[in-house]
This record gives sequence, structure tokens and C-alpha cells, in this order.
Amino acid sequence: MFVRLLIVVMIIIVSAFCILSFTNRVEVEFNFFGETYVTQLPTLMISSFALGVLLVFLGTLARDARRALDEYRRSARSKKNRPPRRS
Repeated sequence: MFVRLLIVVMIIIVSAFCILSFTNRVEVEFNFFGETYVTQLPTLMISSFALGVLLVFLGTLARDARRALDEYRRSARSKKNRPPRRS
């Protein structure tokens, strides 16, 4: 139930974000490492949002991979130190 609610809330937020961005069709100047680009505001907003989502995803993926690797090492170490079973 919680997952469904979370998905619905995320869809509402993304929909509101897209509606706001597409109703504001303004051209803006975007400075990126000394270069100036002229782009529309919705393009800049959506690309910034997507880049933020990607960075959070990669950070979470790296953290989870590190935890999984630590858990794997811990379980391998405990198997190595465990006395053999007798049948």
C-alpha cells in the first residue's frame, strides 16, 4: 500500500512540474563553464530535474553496492572461520 501511495505522489509531483514548466515558455540564457547557451525554460528545468534524479540514483547505487560488498566479505569471513560440519 505504501509503495502505491509513493508512486501516486511521485506522479502528481512530476505532473505538476511538467505543467509548470511547459506553461512558462520563456527563453533563458544558461551559462555552463563559460559558454552561454540560449534554451527554453522547460528544457532547462526538465534536464536539471533529470540530472538531479540521476545523481541521487547513482549515489544510492554506490552506497548499496558498498554495503552489499561489505556483507559479502563478512559472510565469506564467517564461513572461513566456521569449524567444519561433522556428518
